[in-house]
Amino acid sequence: MSTQQTHTIYIGISSTQEQSALAFVIYDEDGLKVRDYVIDLDKPVNNTELEMIALIEGLEYALDDDEIVMRSDFCVRGFNEWLDNWKRKGWRKADNKPVAYRDYWQIVEKLRSAKYIKVRRSERCCPKIDEAYALAKPTHHH
Repeated sequence: MSTQQTHTIYIGISSTQEQSALAFVIYDEDGLKVRDYVIDLDKPVNNTELEMIALIEGLEYALDDDEIVMRSDFCVRGFNEWLDNWKRKGWRKADNKPVAYRDYWQIVEKLRSAKYIKVRRSERCCPKIDEAYALAKPTHHH
């Protein structure tokens, strides 16, 4: 049996006209906060792209058996349901249109094949994800 503690990584994002931020709040399996951190991007980024960047960052940080929790349906379903089909079809969707954010998805696919990480959508009421979103807001860092 592995002695390595597994962690849950909660992801929050924030975007204004001047800047964007990603926030990560990491808890261990006993529910204790291990750490949190923010990555500032000094430019506005649309929410979907921000969520893709956050997913990649979370996957890079995560170890085997860790879990990533985020609000993005696109990222969660892409990771869990669509990625294999997209890759098999040469990065095209069912309607044969190119996959949006293909560059990011190719990085996600590489990271996903390197370790076993679970990615799930947060429940509607989730104080830990709220904490990550609060941390990402511009007033909480710099």
